Amino acid sequence: MNKHLANLQSGYQDLMDRYGVDDPMVVNLKAEIDRHEAAAHSADLLERRNPLSRTGSWNRVSRGAELAA
Repeated sequence: MNKHLANLQSGYQDLMDRYGVDDPMVVNLKAEIDRHEAAAHSADLLERRNPLSRTGSWNRVSRGAELAA
């Protein structure tokens, strides 16, 4: 979890305790937290490969090199 998301969640807890769950400001903050969590989750699911490699190519170790090591 990044620092910005942790700060948002801390502020959400404080506002929720003070104003309640149904307050429009609290609802908007919760929606923003949900957007940030969704964006962080989708970033984790992205494929991570070397950007300079050709499309469809993978770095593989040959079977002979694996056995020699």
